Amino acid sequence: MRLSDAANLPEPDDSGVAFLKRSVETLTSKRTECVVRINEILEDLRAESADLEDVC
Repeated sequence: MRLSDAANLPEPDDSGVAFLKRSVETLTSKRTECVVRINEILEDLRAESADLEDVC
């Protein structure tokens, strides 16, 4: 959305703001969970790579 378009929109009501805040909190939580899982996978891959280097 362009800023000029957003300027023409009415201000959101309290329920809309509350919904958006909950949405942001949920997305932030899911993002954090994904980052943690990716880091775990990367650690596993590093460990497997180190094991393979030891074998060769």
